Amino acid sequence: MISTDARDEERFRVAVIGAGHLGEAVLGGLLRAGLPARDVAVSTLPAEWAHTLAGRHGVAAGTDNAAAADGADIALVAVPPSAVPAAAAEVGSALPAGRSRCRWRPRCRSRGSRRRWAPGVRPRGP
Repeated sequence: MISTDARDEERFRVAVIGAGHLGEAVLGGLLRAGLPARDVAVSTLPAEWAHTLAGRHGVAAGTDNAAAADGADIALVAVPPSAVPAAAAEVGSALPAGRSRCRWRPRCRSRGSRRRWAPGVRPRGP
């Protein structure tokens, strides 16, 4: 999400990590609300789905979570619960200093879910 826009500081950039049903719904809502497609990056699997989303929504899309989060002001992690720890670790290392916080408020927790976080990444509760 590198930009040559002279007003770069005024832009608000969003990374959507995981673009299944929830991720794509949020992506569509952000774009309908007026967020420019140039300010959105998506990371999803498989690569063919990333290519489809890029064509459908006009956003930058790929399979690298850290690349999608690079330069983002906020990263929405919309992946299955078992993939959250790895995705959060990848995204956290790519966000600018002071923005690598993780907030996690699941409605139901799987047994032992708090023990599976990557080193240095911990969920913040309500």
